[in-house]
Amino acid sequence: MLRIDSRKLHHAYCIVGEREEITSELLEFFEKELKVKTAGNPDFWRGEFDSLTIQDARQIAEIQSKKAYGAGNKKIFLVLANKITREAQNALLKVLEEPTLDTHFFLLISSTEGLLSTLKSRLFIINTNGENKWEKEAKEFLSSAKPKRLVSVKKMTDEISDEKKTKADAISFLNAVEAILKEKVGTLKSKEEARSFEELIKFRSYLGDQSPSVKMILEHLALILPVVK
Repeated sequence: MLRIDSRKLHHAYCIVGEREEITSELLEFFEKELKVKTAGNPDFWRGEFDSLTIQDARQIAEIQSKKAYGAGNKKIFLVLANKITREAQNALLKVLEEPTLDTHFFLLISSTEGLLSTLKSRLFIINTNGENKWEKEAKEFLSSAKPKRLVSVKKMTDEISDEKKTKADAISFLNAVEAILKEKVGTLKSKEEARSFEELIKFRSYLGDQSPSVKMILEHLALILPVVK
């Protein structure tokens, strides 16, 4: 559960966790705690991106530079992104250094990995992955033989195709896999197994590209990651 003090609102939050659940909590927080309408309100802006580009960042900067429509109103920006390009992060830096009065940003991502340290230093980071619903699935995946892993991959990618899950779910799943492997990395039996951890980091980042093959990425990782009991 999110814990944000509406009386001492920071100008920019970075919230890490499950997109659907957190989005629902945030919308309720905006409506009930901040008294900000999330529908039909020109002072509320929401954007969802696979990869947030410099053009997107410039658009956000342009919109936030204008005063709120209602006197004394808060302007709220809810940004959901799987990946933010380095150029976009640099563009957002300027916005966060000198935000317009009563403007607040809520950036929802699945991991802070890849964020510039200068950008993170301007964000109030909330990590909700302590209660990660993917942990059980990740443990089962890592403890399984390759054929069973491939069955799991097919199930997930089929659900993504049917829009029962999203690419953000695949990223969250790999975040849980990474968390488990981090605990075990010192016990991996060979350099090859240790290198597979680096492959996980690299291939997960590909999911933030414009048109990645989620199936190919997950299948590759299913075949190279070590079995962890």
